[in-house]
Amino acid sequence: GNYLLFETNDGEGELVSEKVLQEFITSSNTNLEFVFVASCYSEFAGKIFLNAGAKHVICVKSGF
Repeated sequence: GNYLLFETNDGEGELVSEKVLQEFITSSNTNLEFVFVASCYSEFAGKIFLNAGAKHVICVKSGF
């Protein structure tokens, strides 16, 4: 599966699967309307958020 690397409160890295992200979004009982991914080459991350239930995602163009 696909994974994203998130930063914890301690500054550590934590891998989060697309499935876990989708479960988190679903269980939060909110409609995730918009995600802004602020990192270089973020198209991959944007697709994971879309697959996990976000309605709209803006990210940096992949490949310059």
